[in-house]
Amino acid sequence: MNALYFVFGIPLLGGLVLALVGHRSYARDLNVAFSAGSFIAACFLTVQVIDNGPMFAMDKQFLIDSLNVFLVSLTAFVGMTTAIFSPTATTASATTGRSMTSSSCRHGRGTSITMTMPPTRPSCSRSMTSR
Repeated sequence: MNALYFVFGIPLLGGLVLALVGHRSYARDLNVAFSAGSFIAACFLTVQVIDNGPMFAMDKQFLIDSLNVFLVSLTAFVGMTTAIFSPTATTASATTGRSMTSSSCRHGRGTSITMTMPPTRPSCSRSMTSR
């Protein structure tokens, strides 16, 4: 069977299941499981594309070639590692009621970045002073 359908289906099913589960304690584990399943499906898809060459899916709406199959795998890997390592941050946020970033910055452990826009110059068509 085409692994691309699992790459599409596993995150979709995971999103629906997590929407029904809500904020229960085992939702984090389900998220990790669905993310790992997506990564494994992406790895199988990579093997299929390497062995058989580029493939189409869903009536030629999707083309998976040797370049973008690695991007799909990389995206699935990043999603999986985020699901694995984010529970500590979400647990800390849930227990304190604050995000880790704001508490770290308040206690001097984080860095704060402020972005400012450059000053705008008046356009030629308008005058800054009234005459």
